[in-house]
Amino acid sequence: MGGVRDLRDDQGLLAYAVWGEGPALVFMQDLFRPLDSLDDDPRFARLLEDLGSFASLVVFDRSGIGFSDPITDWDRPLVDTWAQDVVRIIEGVVGEPAAVFGTGSMSGRTALRAAQLRPELVKQLVVMNVLTGYHGWEGNAQREVVANVDGQSDLDFLSLIAPSRADDPEARRERERAGRRGASAADARRIWEKYYRDPRPEGLSAITVPTTVLLRPDVAFEPAAASTREVADQIPGAKLVELSGADLYPSDGDLDEVVGAIADALDVSFGGSRASELVTMLFSDIVDSTTRAQQTGDVDWRALLERHDDATAKIVKRHGGTVVKQTGDGVLATFAMPTRALRAAAALSDELSRVGLPVRIGVHTAEVERRGEDVNGTGVNLAARIMGQAAADEVLVSAAIPLLVTGSDHEFTSRGQFALKGFPGHHELYSLATPASRRT
Repeated sequence: MGGVRDLRDDQGLLAYAVWGEGPALVFMQDLFRPLDSLDDDPRFARLLEDLGSFASLVVFDRSGIGFSDPITDWDRPLVDTWAQDVVRIIEGVVGEPAAVFGTGSMSGRTALRAAQLRPELVKQLVVMNVLTGYHGWEGNAQREVVANVDGQSDLDFLSLIAPSRADDPEARRERERAGRRGASAADARRIWEKYYRDPRPEGLSAITVPTTVLLRPDVAFEPAAASTREVADQIPGAKLVELSGADLYPSDGDLDEVVGAIADALDVSFGGSRASELVTMLFSDIVDSTTRAQQTGDVDWRALLERHDDATAKIVKRHGGTVVKQTGDGVLATFAMPTRALRAAAALSDELSRVGLPVRIGVHTAEVERRGEDVNGTGVNLAARIMGQAAADEVLVSAAIPLLVTGSDHEFTSRGQFALKGFPGHHELYSLATPASRRT
């Protein structure tokens, strides 16, 4: 990543950063994530690295966000202000026509508007899960979003936009931190209120820029699917590309699939993320940890957590695994072989059950992306979902696991078909026979 830079012109200051080399691609992150938070999320950082592997990627803070100057003309539609920011970046930083990539609500509409206002500067237009209207999500639902800025709403925004990561506490904390850094609560509220009042896009049929529309048909935020199809239908010659998953944004879900589709739109090659491997993941979680912490008291609870962390570290190491991270009341560990993960899971369930810390455990084998010590990918999210379905003192595994360890001494019982949030269809899960489960 390059450092944060300033574009200063007669309209003020725009902050931007540049990744990689190749054809110019201007990318606007949606909502309120500022430039200095992009590396905080390993998956967003991987997205930028991958796009920068074949493009000169320019990312900037829109007016009113992060390091860029505040919005001064509140009578003008916000999307027009931000589209002018795109123009300023292309003219002042790139210096020639560039591809423009926009996603979701604010960013997606801004990309469309830039192609309308200055088509000679937009060489290629790519939009993903773009929201031009909310299709039954008006009124009270929009007010819930505004109220959520002040913490005055029960709306679980992350479950709507990134269901595959909704159970990841670090992802939730990172989004909240980024949002607070990008705009104050007062500024964010004003932007949302203004954005909802502004007119919806019109005249999309007049866009002449070559356009690729990326859509996850199963996107959890349902208005995005209908809106994206309308955009593809209205822009002459637009190519609609359907992707997998239920997440709204490209940094969530299958990164290779999204980046590959963008590379195809730009007619360049992409060989996939460089740091991927097949591993077996073990996710664990202490059952009812919040209630137990309240009943036990802070001092005794900390002592139990230390005992938990010591036990997980020793057991994972003993069975040849690696602790990726302790999650506060659980662990994520990886193993080169599923048999080792299963033995570790059984030992961990038994050990913690004996000391009065019942845990639920999920095990799944999948390809993951490595970034430093962390692992990412849809397989990681699926493993977390499987864990979430387990009962106390139970090890629950994906359907792939019994097949991979056929002939071993592990015993499994089918627990039936489960709908796993963020993953289409139903998934058969199996319970592993463990010493702890045999005692219950």
